[in-house]
Amino acid sequence: MTRFAEPAVHVCPHCDVPMLRPRLASINNYGATSWSDGFTSIIGFSRNHDLAVCPCCEGMFWLDDATQIGIMHHKPESTEWPAWKRALGHFNKEDASLLATERAWRAIPDSWHWAGAIEQPRGRELLWAIEHGLGNTPERAQKLRTKLWWAGNHPDRGSMHKNPMRPEQTHDNQVALLKLTRSLPDESATLLIQAELLRQLQHFDEALAILNSPVLTNTPLAIIIADNARLENTKVCEVSRWSIAD
Repeated sequence: MTRFAEPAVHVCPHCDVPMLRPRLASINNYGATSWSDGFTSIIGFSRNHDLAVCPCCEGMFWLDDATQIGIMHHKPESTEWPAWKRALGHFNKEDASLLATERAWRAIPDSWHWAGAIEQPRGRELLWAIEHGLGNTPERAQKLRTKLWWAGNHPDRGSMHKNPMRPEQTHDNQVALLKLTRSLPDESATLLIQAELLRQLQHFDEALAILNSPVLTNTPLAIIIADNARLENTKVCEVSRWSIAD
């Protein structure tokens, strides 16, 4: 079962307004689908919370740049007890916990109660972020271009979202992401991304050459990408889907 913890409170690096960042206490993968480009779709939830949009000023920022200032505690059960019960409450573990929760709730600044939840950037906003220099390190550039790559592939997943890029922008983003990925160590995950990008760029022979690497031999994703490269299919492919039995 997917359960949310009390949200964290961050300060927007653009307007200094408090914002709420949802946090997971646990997650259920039921209904989740993994894809050949590394994206995992989960109904009602996105795992990729490293880039955000302020609900107040609509400025985009990396969450690493937004200072966390506390936790937005849930409103506790009523503790409108008579004085004698409050006094004795400190000697009862359950009552003491409730009183501590009440104190934490009362200590919350008023501005936090008006805070909105941070938002996830949409496809066009990701394109704007790249064009305006938010990919200011190789790691951030790779994350941004990966998110944009995923957004471009969403229509082929059956999503209602359209590709936010024109065909030439889609191609240029894939080429730039491939270059960034090639600068990373040759680990299996990195090689699989390179092969998938090459397949989608119609460089089928190059994709198959990478997939022949000993570290990828007979891995399920490598087999799926290779089969589709041989068929000269450039569409993103479903890899697996979690059910209740999983």
